Amino acid sequence: MTFDGLNEVDSGNPFVGRYFRIKFSPTSGFSRIGNEFAEMQLNMTVLKDDTRLGAGLSQYMEFLMV
Repeated sequence: MTFDGLNEVDSGNPFVGRYFRIKFSPTSGFSRIGNEFAEMQLNMTVLKDDTRLGAGLSQYMEFLMV
């Protein structure tokens, strides 16, 4: 999963986070009626990627600050 956003702590500079393996849990709710757009809450667990090997490499995630 890739998260592409802005880092508010770093003056709004671009920020990219990559999670190599994740497992989504069933949704805890799916609200389609309300004053705002539809909303669905998901929970996830970040799993270890055993194929990523090497000194200094994370087997879970990496973050790029641009």
